[in-house]
Amino acid sequence: MSWNTDGMATDERTTRLDEQTVRDLPAYGLKDDIEIAASILPPTYSKSTQNTNLQTFDIDPSSGLSVFIGSCGRRLYLLNVLQSTKSNAQSKVFNATASDPFRREENAQNRLYHVTLEPPLSAEEITMVERIDWNSDGTCIALISSAWVKVVLLPKSHKCEEEDTFQRDKCVQNGSKNRLGSESLNVLHVLPKATSSKHHTQHLYVTFEDGSTQTLSLNEVSEKSGLHSRKTIGFRALCQRVQIYINSQISTRSKRSYKVISVSENLYGDQNAIVQQIGAVHNAIDAVWHPLSCSHLAVLSDSDELLLYNVQHDTSIPEQKHILDFPIAKGSFSSANISSLQRVRTVGFSIGQGSSFWDIFACYILRSDGAVYILCPLVPYESKLHKSTLKSLRTEIDARLELYKMRCGEMKAGTPSECSPSDIQAHVAVLKSQKYWLKKAWACCTDNGNERPSKASSKLNDYYHYLKPHNSGISPETWPLALQGPLSSTKAFPSSNQTESNASTTACSFIHIPYKVPSDSHAPVNALLALSYSSGHIELHLLDQPVRPRWKSNSHLLDSKLTALLLDSFHLGIDMTAGRLRLECDANDQRLVYGFHSTGIYVLNVDWVVRLISGKSFEKLPQTSVRQVFSLSPPPESHTNAQKTSSRIIGAHTLKNVFVGHFLLVRLASGSLELVNMSASAVGGPRMNTNDLYPELIRKREASSLGKIDGWTASTRPFVDILEEKAGILAARGMRVSGTTRLEDADESTVKFALERVRVLYEDIGYMDELNQAICDRSEFLQEMAKSLRDRADNAKTSILESRSMAEKLEEKLNEARDTQQKLQKRAACIIHKLREKQPHLSQAEIQYRNDLEDFSLQIRRLKPRVTHICESSSRLIDQLEASALSREAVAEDDMRTIENPPCISDDKKRMCYDVLRAENELIEDAGTLLEDLKANVAQLMATKTHTSAAS
Repeated sequence: MSWNTDGMATDERTTRLDEQTVRDLPAYGLKDDIEIAASILPPTYSKSTQNTNLQTFDIDPSSGLSVFIGSCGRRLYLLNVLQSTKSNAQSKVFNATASDPFRREENAQNRLYHVTLEPPLSAEEITMVERIDWNSDGTCIALISSAWVKVVLLPKSHKCEEEDTFQRDKCVQNGSKNRLGSESLNVLHVLPKATSSKHHTQHLYVTFEDGSTQTLSLNEVSEKSGLHSRKTIGFRALCQRVQIYINSQISTRSKRSYKVISVSENLYGDQNAIVQQIGAVHNAIDAVWHPLSCSHLAVLSDSDELLLYNVQHDTSIPEQKHILDFPIAKGSFSSANISSLQRVRTVGFSIGQGSSFWDIFACYILRSDGAVYILCPLVPYESKLHKSTLKSLRTEIDARLELYKMRCGEMKAGTPSECSPSDIQAHVAVLKSQKYWLKKAWACCTDNGNERPSKASSKLNDYYHYLKPHNSGISPETWPLALQGPLSSTKAFPSSNQTESNASTTACSFIHIPYKVPSDSHAPVNALLALSYSSGHIELHLLDQPVRPRWKSNSHLLDSKLTALLLDSFHLGIDMTAGRLRLECDANDQRLVYGFHSTGIYVLNVDWVVRLISGKSFEKLPQTSVRQVFSLSPPPESHTNAQKTSSRIIGAHTLKNVFVGHFLLVRLASGSLELVNMSASAVGGPRMNTNDLYPELIRKREASSLGKIDGWTASTRPFVDILEEKAGILAARGMRVSGTTRLEDADESTVKFALERVRVLYEDIGYMDELNQAICDRSEFLQEMAKSLRDRADNAKTSILESRSMAEKLEEKLNEARDTQQKLQKRAACIIHKLREKQPHLSQAEIQYRNDLEDFSLQIRRLKPRVTHICESSSRLIDQLEASALSREAVAEDDMRTIENPPCISDDKKRMCYDVLRAENELIEDAGTLLEDLKANVAQLMATKTHTSAAS
């Protein structure tokens, strides 16, 4: 990206970056923002997160507001990266290109803010955060870990709520990452007023080079450092003023480093952000914000339950709970399919975004064996949709009902049909249930009788909201969703040379790719899925038919399996040993899919799939374009930057803006950030590295993670040093003994001078003799050392020969043991085969017993959160009852004339509550004991079987 004289940006695909443009990179208006972000110290992650894909920051693509995780668990940092608000975006870009540095300093408004967490995260919890995710309207931040999920509720802004009523109620149909035309209402409007409040004292949060922090009063810093107008001062100047104040306060004898790295201000003054934990989820597989609601978070637990929480009301109880009853694969016990007995686990899920028709309600779930299941419809309560979308769905259902009605008429007339009458009736019943759901579960937003502003009332007439169960009668308990799947794919191009993934690899992640057909953007489309495996393969699957809602029913039974086409399968050239690959779709371009890995970043172009679906014909077989835009491996000729690029990626996000173009922001574990121009024509385009901005800080961060290597200390003094020292003494004395004085002119002083020089020469001769003797002694020492080294080398050769002979003997013994083991395995296989012939029902009983154990353990995991919630509710009820009893006793003591009323709850009822709690605890203990007994029985059964085999 480059800039013209009129301030407009030119496309880099036509204009290649030159060296001068690279040197003038601050003209992009991004260098100051990246410098501020690089000053945030990242958390030090433990070994448990080495194989995970970390995302320690998130950016709102519409407003440019970003949130960063630092090393301190009490604060989250906020920064407007793009500086692209509607009021001052263009002026900031022009100010960034100003030639006068002082003028640019005065007009800079790029400042670092933070929000204080209450309660704060512990040092262990901050190292466990794997991903940070912002909701659509910027009011909540989700902190996702493998052990827990927490939500940060930001304080409300001071803007009038009546002006934002329609904007807050408006449904974002383009997904949580594509908020076109919407702003972060809670944060974006607070930025200009963040430091203008006079009701409380402003404080500055200062971070030093060694990682320590200190809070300073802004008034005191302003008085002693000359900070009068902080609204127009930049980040770098603010750090300099604070550094001056710190230097004036510290003692000269202090050995601690007080170098200021970053200075941030509290965005909300004295108000803190509330941190709440989501339910009783102890092992979360994944969690995402639902695209239809900015206040609903979907969480997938390890007990195969999909939970939907409303973070604005109650985070302890899920608003919806969907139990995922996956089908169990049937198979017989044999030595060939032992790996198939390992339980398949759920890997992740994805919710349809930016799609039309039923895809906006669909939830796609991925299992470790590559199987994909669909849950539809998954809709949060009080979520809103435009009436045109619901009208299209009703029209499509009516058209399908008329089609099946015509088929029934043709069958009655005797015309043969592919579908049987029972299948047609089942399809008609499903369509009627979908029509009933659209009629009863959705209502106009103005039908609830709430008083709203007149400006918003006319606009809300065009929107429908999803009713709660007490109004519609539809809930997950009364209308349980049916799990559709698994997905069965066949090759779309049998003659292609597609790379086949290994069957033993496991699925790691997947993404639903939203797209629209150019010819008809409102037509229903088949879902396009991208799956990644642990071997580094990526597969593109296209469903044969669009997704439709399905509920559990005993009256009509339809095949729940899904068929799809395998469009492409290719390998990225990486494996998942350093962390799994995370796939993410571009918010504005449906053709681009990003693959984020801890060692590199890839861009996948699936434009050919959309053109293929639109009906375009290709002369040759199309393939997905894969481009690596960032890699941590240093080039071969670079040796100085090898340590700087040895860090792993802990966050990556794409930046797309009309002023700056298409960039990639990468955050490394060392704390540095790199900005990559993704619009460049070459892959290895110029990058902006923050290592040059903080060289000492980056070096110290990396030194803490790299091992120290001690230098070699010699046992004897080198001869060269001795020679140079003595030669210097001789040169100082002077070595000239001849002169121009003739013999007849010699006097007594000349004779004395000659005798003195002769004496000096004798001393030098003595020194040379001593030096010669030292050289002889040193040569003898070196000869003895060489002799000892030769002896050691001979001993080492002898030891190597002995070790080699012993290794050959061990190899022979190992081969003999392997032969014996193979014979024993063949014999054991024969014995097992004979046992199965004699006892045909033994293996089936073992498999059924094992499946019962796994189902029982799954039910126990599902039961624990419910029992915990019942215990907490009961304890709260007892506390309330005791508090009310104490208050009544206090009132009775104060006023003796009042008649003492009996407590509202008698002792018998309290005893009943205690009995219920005791029964629940006993139930949990009995269930655990029963599970241990079942495990012991399984172990005893396996031991009996082994003993029987050995006896045979």
